[in-house]
Amino acid sequence: MFHFPTEMCKSTFITLPKNPGATKRELHRTISLMSHLTKHLLRVLLDRLCGRTVGEVSEEQYGFTPDKGTRNAVFVLKGVG
Repeated sequence: MFHFPTEMCKSTFITLPKNPGATKRELHRTISLMSHLTKHLLRVLLDRLCGRTVGEVSEEQYGFTPDKGTRNAVFVLKGVG
């Protein structure tokens, strides 16, 4: 079994205001900062997982699917596409 070093499991979370001068929590977005090595490793894992799950996703799935989005789903419902 592969063991991740502790340094690779750590992320720093920071908040960025959506608008200048934002003071409420709802007006901020949170991002996670992590090492480049961790990002590359996660990308490799994600690509491998996506390659194995392509056949499991139905044709009606439009969210989080490459080359499909809300606009495509609306056109299908309207009978345009």
